[in-house]
Amino acid sequence: MALTLSLSAEEALRLEEIILDRDKDEALKFILEVLQPKLQAKERRAMDRKRGMGLSI
Repeated sequence: MALTLSLSAEEALRLEEIILDRDKDEALKFILEVLQPKLQAKERRAMDRKRGMGLSI
């Protein structure tokens, strides 16, 4: 399974700083504040696509 997430310039810079500092607490905070919401949004869009455009009467 491939997954592509887009980061803003600010998010990318924040991630680079976390990696350079090896800051575990900030890494977890980044995952919870930035990555988790993006993953949840992607999951919702994928589920919407699977439902299709069918109508039920």
